[in-house]
Amino acid sequence: AWILQIDSPRFIYEQGLNSLHYFSLLLVGVGLSFGALTLSVVERLVLSPVASLSRKVLQVAGSGNLSERVAVTGNNELDRLAETINTMLAALENSQKEQQTSEERYRLMAENSTDLIARQTPQGIFLYASPACYSLLGYEPEELQNRSVYEFVHPQDWSILSQSYS
Repeated sequence: AWILQIDSPRFIYEQGLNSLHYFSLLLVGVGLSFGALTLSVVERLVLSPVASLSRKVLQVAGSGNLSERVAVTGNNELDRLAETINTMLAALENSQKEQQTSEERYRLMAENSTDLIARQTPQGIFLYASPACYSLLGYEPEELQNRSVYEFVHPQDWSILSQSYS
């Protein structure tokens, strides 16, 4: 029984190992490149437009001008959101104009009335008093502002007055 042993270099095996190392490095390189490309695309298509929309909304909010609008440049989800924000701003602007018109009518009515018209806090502090307060009470409207109604009522009547506030 003879045993034959051959000690020859195994070039194909070494070449296979080298190829496996190169393939592994190539796979890592392609993975890193794909990851960087994916991050770049996400930044460009998602994060940058969201940040831009956020800046525009903050700019409108910072100005306090409800007639300002957010620029709409395309037809994607963020642009539809910008359109919705613009619709909301328009509704707020209209509401504010209606409130101002209503306030002007109320003030005109209150200032020309011969009856005392006053706005007070729940605690009875005057916030507004119509000019008729001078002819009825002898006080200018500015003298009543930020003062309690209890200052002008006899202490014996405070219990009756406090019932009207509860």
